[in-house]
Amino acid sequence: CTCLQKEKLIIIINSYMKKILFIISLFQLIIIAANANVVVVNAQIKNLPAGKWIFYREQGGNDAMDSVKSFTGGFKFKIDIADGEGNLYLISVERNYQDPNSYTEIFLDKGIVNITGDGPLLKGAKFSGTPSAVQLNDYNNYMQSNEQIKSESELYEQASNYYHAGDTANLKLAEQKIDAIDSIKTQMQKQWIRKHTTSPV
Repeated sequence: CTCLQKEKLIIIINSYMKKILFIISLFQLIIIAANANVVVVNAQIKNLPAGKWIFYREQGGNDAMDSVKSFTGGFKFKIDIADGEGNLYLISVERNYQDPNSYTEIFLDKGIVNITGDGPLLKGAKFSGTPSAVQLNDYNNYMQSNEQIKSESELYEQASNYYHAGDTANLKLAEQKIDAIDSIKTQMQKQWIRKHTTSPV
């Protein structure tokens, strides 16, 4: 009898333990759901063909990444970002990182973000929909107000051509100009940060 009572007791304890573990797991899921924050990115890009792979990847943080395929004239994706864990994301059309028009960076934290552009690809993309998207637009406009920074993409293209042509003299000159632009960008970024201390951008 004692053995039977012990077996019954063990069965009852195991049953209660399973219930307790289930309740704990349920509470964890509720907490995760409460902290979940679905961010929607809608893009309307002129002349973007359907079937292009769109990659997006968090720059640091949890290193979240995924991809979707474009439809004619745009793309759309959703991503779960925990509240307070917004971060900078790199979005690219395919993975041709040598083409500066094929990618852009955007801060994603909450809500719906709209990307619009006349192309080609993501060149001159504009952002709207959330405060951080608007601030990123302001930041980009501020940086592009400098004439030397405006010429950066063209310089990178020239440097790439010089490299493939084996023109080391002109390549060195292009690299010096790019280094000078990097210094200008650093100073302008410092000024932006001083004036926008609460901005996530």
